[in-house]
Amino acid sequence: MNDRTQLEDMALQDLLERRNRIVMAVRDMVLPVGIDPNEAEILFISGGRFDMNAMQTASALARETGCDILFVEFAEGQAYLRVRSIHILMERRGTFRVIRNGDLWVDQHCTSAVIVPRQHIGQLIDTRDELVHLPQKPEKRELIPGFSRARGVAISLAASMSPEQARQFHYPARDAAA
Repeated sequence: MNDRTQLEDMALQDLLERRNRIVMAVRDMVLPVGIDPNEAEILFISGGRFDMNAMQTASALARETGCDILFVEFAEGQAYLRVRSIHILMERRGTFRVIRNGDLWVDQHCTSAVIVPRQHIGQLIDTRDELVHLPQKPEKRELIPGFSRARGVAISLAASMSPEQARQFHYPARDAAA
């Protein structure tokens, strides 16, 4: 392995670790208090654009594990650590449902986090067993402040993680290519 390849690999590992901190923070915010993340019925994965390849990888993972998939999409370029969107894949009775372009929202007391899809009515919460769609979004005047709170809480939680926690990531797109 030459020096350039080794530096590129180290840069990729650093990027994945930093992104994983954010994904783990999202996981900790979305999962109900007291649930063991290893026993949750949701798998949290991340990547770049949520294109057809990412959707196929995520749906195969959902089928294989029987879990809902929450895909955290990161922006490209200079904003490579900014969450661009959250996508959810759920299999119910053999049919996949994909909810694209959601944002993490947190209430005023920072005690409850939900996923609010941009183009759909309602919000998604984790009920310990699965993601459930509720018919109403948070109040319109609370949407933007709730999204801002969510970003702040996620950044704070990500910064407080130990390096060991941050290195525990799974990158299914790279594993599928191997």
